[in-house]
Amino acid sequence: RSQRPGEAVTPLTISASAPASPPSSPPSSPLDNPIERQRLSDEQLDLTVLQVQTLCKRLINEYQACIRSKEVDPTHYRKTEVAINKCSQQLTRAHRQMVRKTWHTGEAEQFLNMYNGKDGGKCDSFTDAARRVLLVNRVARVWRERASSNVMKKTNSEETGRRAMQLGLDSWDEIDIFQLDSDTGHPLATAFMAVWERRRISKICKMSSVKVQELLHAVELQYKQNPYHNQIHAADVLLAAWYLWSGLTNCSGMQHHYTEIDLLVMLFAAAVHDIGHPGLNNEFLTKTRHSLALRYNDISPLENFHAATAFELMKDKGVDLLDHRLPSPPVQALRKRVIEMILATDMAKHEEKLERFSAMSTGTLHDMDKTVLEKHLLHVADLSHPLRPYSLHRQWSERCTTEFFSQGDQERELGFEPVSLYDREKAPPLAKGQLGFLKFIVIPAWKPLQNIAKDAIEVPERFLSENLARWEKLAEQSS
Repeated sequence: RSQRPGEAVTPLTISASAPASPPSSPPSSPLDNPIERQRLSDEQLDLTVLQVQTLCKRLINEYQACIRSKEVDPTHYRKTEVAINKCSQQLTRAHRQMVRKTWHTGEAEQFLNMYNGKDGGKCDSFTDAARRVLLVNRVARVWRERASSNVMKKTNSEETGRRAMQLGLDSWDEIDIFQLDSDTGHPLATAFMAVWERRRISKICKMSSVKVQELLHAVELQYKQNPYHNQIHAADVLLAAWYLWSGLTNCSGMQHHYTEIDLLVMLFAAAVHDIGHPGLNNEFLTKTRHSLALRYNDISPLENFHAATAFELMKDKGVDLLDHRLPSPPVQALRKRVIEMILATDMAKHEEKLERFSAMSTGTLHDMDKTVLEKHLLHVADLSHPLRPYSLHRQWSERCTTEFFSQGDQERELGFEPVSLYDREKAPPLAKGQLGFLKFIVIPAWKPLQNIAKDAIEVPERFLSENLARWEKLAEQSS
């Protein structure tokens, strides 16, 4: 019996001792489990075709021999015909079920018809029919996987949007960044997409939300599992930058001074400002002649590396996050701003940048150079964990100390003498070390910003004062 076009086949086991007479009862369906059959590899399916061909030839010969024989009971004819018809019906039914389950639209079938040049004719042989079935299976498998992938992307995007609505972006102390990392595993992507959804940046950005989320996941993978300079730190800096930026834009006369494109530049710079950080500072890279120091001629090697890595990754992923629908500014100008913000996080330039910002902060907020303000804002966000609630600030302080000591250990192994802050044997107690950090680094950078936007950043200022008092008390107790 010739196989009908489109009818599915299933592997049959060929026994070495096949019966020489027609079966006494109807054979079982050759398609007991179409889902399991779908999982077979192409090589197994090709082997199955050969096995079925061999068995069919044998059965045809036996059937014809029975017809020619006058001694065979006529009931065997009827049983064989019933078995063949039943097998054909079940094959057709199973094939249709498979198509309904695996083809989400008619697009796959249209493609198959075009590829096959289908004209509704019959197959010339069993092999032709079997090959068509194999082709249907392969095309259906590809389209099923593609549809599943699209559904997964849509689900992930919707989940991110749901989390974005749940994040307390308007509160400085509501988000526990460590808990966010524990809950999601993607603190940076979640934080970025939360602001993205809140401000509807997708309306001006040419990239889809799904593509942006894919880029952020790739950025997270580039962050190393350092105690301090990791994706959690990047997420914390991003949220701090968002809060401070949002507060400044709500000040009198600033509502239209900054736009969503300015926010996008700030968010991207914050997200990638420490990407690929090795857990070592520039001083270590320079004196050990590290490859990054040699590549960037000892000039802010880490910060140059972060900026270059970010834009290389964006190019590799084909996601130009800074490409927008507005008539201006040009993308190249936005790229320059991102690079300058990242370079401004180099602590070696702390005093120089602070003096320039302090000199410009004597006027009104509206009169300040936008690029100078955004660079200082990101720098402050990078140093902002002392402005967080004490429980979070303490964790960051301990993580930073652990990373410092790790560098100090490497310096000692290489024959260098680490400075006391990086030497676990000579370092001051945690309380005294943090007092120095707050008084000589954080507060001098924070005060000029506070002076020009007091009402907008009142909550961080309160936590800074509380943390300073807490460390002073602990330092007294340890002395």
